[in-house]
Amino acid sequence: MNALDSAISIRTKPRIARDIPPDTPRVEAGKNPLPLTPLLVAGAALLAVSSMRFSIPALAWVAAAPLLAVLYQDGGLRRHLWVFAAITVGANIAIAKIVTPPIVWPMMFMFTIPASLTTFAIVSVSAGASRKLGVGWGIYAFPAFVVTGEWLTYTFTELSSWGALAYTQVDNLTLTQNATIAGIAGVSFLVALGSSVTASVLAQGLRPVKWHLAFFAALFVAAHLYGEIRLATDNTGPYVNVATVESPVPVERIPAIITNPSTGREYDAKLFERTALAADMGAKVAAWNEVGTMILPADEAAFVERGRNLAREKKITIVMSYGILLSSNPIRFENKYLWIRPDGSIADEYWK
Repeated sequence: MNALDSAISIRTKPRIARDIPPDTPRVEAGKNPLPLTPLLVAGAALLAVSSMRFSIPALAWVAAAPLLAVLYQDGGLRRHLWVFAAITVGANIAIAKIVTPPIVWPMMFMFTIPASLTTFAIVSVSAGASRKLGVGWGIYAFPAFVVTGEWLTYTFTELSSWGALAYTQVDNLTLTQNATIAGIAGVSFLVALGSSVTASVLAQGLRPVKWHLAFFAALFVAAHLYGEIRLATDNTGPYVNVATVESPVPVERIPAIITNPSTGREYDAKLFERTALAADMGAKVAAWNEVGTMILPADEAAFVERGRNLAREKKITIVMSYGILLSSNPIRFENKYLWIRPDGSIADEYWK
């Protein structure tokens, strides 16, 4: 070997492990590290605009992908903290969009904090499965944990199914037909699978993921095909006209009525008038919006009797929704639904 060859070999010799800074992202051979900041910003933005009001439902299919990709490539503590920060920002913006009177801004943290922690746990564990067990485990771990988290929420907490991923697709009538097969869990699973497949393509490239991507595409097409067929099939059963009855209580009066329900009695007549009008227009079921009015415990019997009499008179099913004030300091009330049959009998009581 001449001097020139020796010089070239020295210059091109790869650095050994101790020469590499400890905070350098660990990636597979031949893979370039993904840009951290753009992915974090994209992840927060997608979470913010893919749910609640003023959303773009199609983005829910890839909303978690940037943040999953960040942790698919590297599971360092610093990255986890940045991902948690991005999730928190996105969740707060999303839920802030539904803060309207009489809800005050601090109340949103009752939802954003548990939502952020839950989402971070699911993303973190799913990404860990991908790093430790392989890309396939990561792809299916994420939707599996999403569905499991939703089941735990509506089974063991008072939040019910609030915030389920399936609700981002309520305007996609074709897709939501699949709830007749697998419930909202099936819809949530498919939407979440879109994020994990996309994240794996970002982190691993297309080649290791191509068969998983093909499987997702097949599920996506099959789900929408089933929905189109179901929507195009004539319903041979009877049709029932259903009306929603909006509370006549003005928004600006809600805080006063919540603290002193006696001040809301003037609106009761209008509430029952609207229910009667719905029956006169052909409705067989009339459902009030949530907490259509607020009453005191002592007034409930007479209030319910008024609804039962109207149901008998109009031969209509009424779903009465109202609050019962239990305490004004602090404010505590029952959020109640009462299902009344056309004969005036009570079919069901439900406390939200």
